[in-house]
Amino acid sequence: MIKIFSLQNHHLIELNAKGVVRKGDYEKLDPIIENKIRKFGKTRLLINIGSLNGVKLLAFWEDFKMSLKYANRCEKIAVFGYSKPESILTKPFAPLVSTDIKLFKNKTRAKHWISN
Repeated sequence: MIKIFSLQNHHLIELNAKGVVRKGDYEKLDPIIENKIRKFGKTRLLINIGSLNGVKLLAFWEDFKMSLKYANRCEKIAVFGYSKPESILTKPFAPLVSTDIKLFKNKTRAKHWISN
């Protein structure tokens, strides 16, 4: 499940991934990202994966497609709460995405980086 926090007048979207992420989570997220990009030109994502237990195969496919779709339209992505296995997930997409992506252990540092 992905819980989405989006400030009305700000280009930042905060996501909290908990439990198992499914395809439907990405279907809810896509129009929110699209709306932010339409309103602000580019967006930034702050993603908490500290309570993530898994990603269904179809959700992984949706993530891949969204990574390609928004490759040049997201300014920064900060991921926090990670452990080593999750950090491996970002490596296959790195050559395809020009967005600046950084991994952090805690929200404070991630939020500071994404805000500057």
